[in-house]
Amino acid sequence: MGSRRHCIGGLHAATTLLSHAHSLAGTASSFHSSAAVASTVNNTKAFVSKYYELDDHRAIDEYLRRKSLVLKETSTHYVVRDCPFCHATKGRADNLFKLYINKSNGVYICHRCGASGSWFTFKQNLGASNDVVEASMGYADSHQSSRHDVPTAISALDNAKAIALTRNLHDDADCRHVLDYLTTTRGLDPDVLSKYCVGAIQQPFYGKDGASETKWCATFPWMARKVDIAAMGAELATPDDPASSSGVDANLFNVVRLKVRAIDDKSKQRLVPKGGSWGLFGWNTIPHDANSVVVTEGEFDAMAVHQATGRPAISLPNGCRSLPPAVLPLLERFSSIYLWMDSDVHGQESVDKFVAKLGVARTYVVRASGAKDANDALLAKMDLNAILDKATLKPHAQITTFDDLRAEVLDEMMNPLRASGVQSRSIPALNSYLKGFRSGELTVVTGPTGCGKTTLLSQLSLDW
Repeated sequence: MGSRRHCIGGLHAATTLLSHAHSLAGTASSFHSSAAVASTVNNTKAFVSKYYELDDHRAIDEYLRRKSLVLKETSTHYVVRDCPFCHATKGRADNLFKLYINKSNGVYICHRCGASGSWFTFKQNLGASNDVVEASMGYADSHQSSRHDVPTAISALDNAKAIALTRNLHDDADCRHVLDYLTTTRGLDPDVLSKYCVGAIQQPFYGKDGASETKWCATFPWMARKVDIAAMGAELATPDDPASSSGVDANLFNVVRLKVRAIDDKSKQRLVPKGGSWGLFGWNTIPHDANSVVVTEGEFDAMAVHQATGRPAISLPNGCRSLPPAVLPLLERFSSIYLWMDSDVHGQESVDKFVAKLGVARTYVVRASGAKDANDALLAKMDLNAILDKATLKPHAQITTFDDLRAEVLDEMMNPLRASGVQSRSIPALNSYLKGFRSGELTVVTGPTGCGKTTLLSQLSLDW
């Protein structure tokens, strides 16, 4: 029995190919049968979502002028006179103003040399430092290793051994208290745990003094298909025969990494293998035709949402500050994303950054008053569907809605004197109509020629 719940050191990449793939009851995915998978990552260009939009297009104008680039402006683009990526223009007029930069998202293209890309790429190629570029894209502080998201080579776990952890949870009597914790304390159904391939294992953790403490842990696998890993910029190949992966079904899922968390101390957790690939917990449960997904801060929250609503739900890789650019390509297929972060300070601090990365126009922010997170909402028997239905898009910084104006209008009606402007002394009767001169307000005076419009305004100007 003990050999089935051994420490995860034995889960690192093995060298023997399995002869079969195991599928779990109630699980929406299949596991790839290879024992080990190597990935080689091209890390030269950061991915930028097609849904990304700049908060303020004037940042483009300011940046271009700091770089001493002459430009002109249209309603939709900045047009630069001399493309910095072109060969010499030789002063010819037909070689100038060929570089167009979209105001809304910074995407650029030069119709002379063919240079094109995102605003991130433009600044990178023009020599901006990584820190400046990442801050402008909303990447800064989203994860400590955002510039080194994916190592140049990684090895996935032995799928058969990873599956054994799921068997531990459901079949091993020694792991019964882990299952009880998940079903009783967390309120999760065994079928949901099976679908998300949650497992159980004992794992040692080392304190600052070097002392080892063994903890019972729940395991959360990150799974991805060959096509998913390719979308993240990696190439799958078995270590023994790199060519052997060419015949692999691209729709089969591999366990690319495992998150291990102690059930009695959430500070005791680790990712296996160390330095491996990024991934999304629950990615194997997403239907291929889904165009909407719920993204939560933690694994328990994702399973709670799916259990209560049936909606596709995944969790961030590593908490409230973890949305690595490497996983963004996986989310491009969704036309709407519901972002459900914890209601604490740390969770809410990350909302604006993540909305910018995922796309303002498609990301709905979920807020649940009375519950810290989705798992708490499930335990409190709240209506998670209703909470998701009330999710809203982040308000545009330069667009005011009638809802925003409602309180202001009500305040003016309830406090007319406070809303009044500078009063006229020479024509006091006019104050009952115009309520004085108020900043930001436009009054149009009309009438036939010679009726006294200029005289009236000249008199009022003495008061104001």
